[in-house]
Amino acid sequence: MARLDLQVRPCLDLWLKQPTPNAFLQLASADLPSLHRGNGYWGDVTPEKRLRVLEWLKGDFIENAFIGLIDAIPPQRHWLIERLLDEIRELRRLPSRVGPSD
Repeated sequence: MARLDLQVRPCLDLWLKQPTPNAFLQLASADLPSLHRGNGYWGDVTPEKRLRVLEWLKGDFIENAFIGLIDAIPPQRHWLIERLLDEIRELRRLPSRVGPSD
């Protein structure tokens, strides 16, 4: 959606209104360092859109949603959730600005 220059915030908010384990596992596989730096998959996304996604991810509601769904996610996939939560915590420590797009 971000690469197609669509409005991402309404879709991200809908993701939280109807959380499913599979949706959150997909989110857990996101490359957050590339999102912050603006390279790789995120290289074609404007810094403004990337910042909106980063701010959404850094919100407490994402961490709380993962914690609420952890029992519905297969135990062998919990490492993905733990890694994402660690990356989110790291993003919270970084400055809010994002790197330039390639």
